[in-house]
Amino acid sequence: MLVSKMPSLLSPISTYTLITISHEAHPLCENLTIMQSKVPAFITVATITAIGLLTGCGGSTPEPKIGTDITYSFAQNTDGWDVGFSDYSTLTKPTDVEQVHAVIPIPGASKSLYMGATNLSDDLLLYTTRKITGLLPNATYTGSFTVTFASDAPAGCSGVGGSPGESVWLIGAVSRDKPENKQTNQDFRLNISRGNQSTAGDSSDVIGTIGVSGIPCTGNNRQAAVKTLGPSKWIPFTTDDTGSAWILIGLDSGFESYSRIWMQNVKFTYQPSVL
Repeated sequence: MLVSKMPSLLSPISTYTLITISHEAHPLCENLTIMQSKVPAFITVATITAIGLLTGCGGSTPEPKIGTDITYSFAQNTDGWDVGFSDYSTLTKPTDVEQVHAVIPIPGASKSLYMGATNLSDDLLLYTTRKITGLLPNATYTGSFTVTFASDAPAGCSGVGGSPGESVWLIGAVSRDKPENKQTNQDFRLNISRGNQSTAGDSSDVIGTIGVSGIPCTGNNRQAAVKTLGPSKWIPFTTDDTGSAWILIGLDSGFESYSRIWMQNVKFTYQPSVL
């Protein structure tokens, strides 16, 4: 049985994996094995195709959809994405945070999700997060991120508290709970295990740094360049009762000045942790 649904133009590009699973409730199915075949990664048509397979043992039982890739582009809008910032105290809360839909400063480039702020605490996290749905409820998966963005941060340069390129890390995280600030005394930190700066947490990975080779260390009119980081390592996560989870992309700064990126797209790849 093949079911195909055409999403709106603003929907994420998705592909699904075809899986045959043994129907252990029937003795004739004892020798069935799990088989997997992925849709080629180069297919970029903005359709969502769900493939359901009926096992022939003991009746017709449709298997659930298992997703593989979801790609989100910020060229048209940032719909569905929340933004925020964390890792600061009541004394070091930044006052110039910008998280907006803006044009990438490269001739002919599209719009993006712009994130920028001054790090006053030697440790500032800017992030964007969104909910993903349609997975199995209370199930364990692993996920990986690939992110394309523009940056004008030079690589190999010194700066206040660290390098403007190598001391600003791009992280990816996925969790059952929505990422939100939690206040402890005067400090504000996220409520998920996302690590800190160059160290990954249980729910995250450090995908790389934002520095771009060839950009001069000095000057106020540096030309931005496009950079792709990933794929990240596989991050384990568990969905909630509705089959949902939250993904997050963050800019984690140890550079005590202004940092920024223009995020073009995010690809999140996920799979069941046991097949």
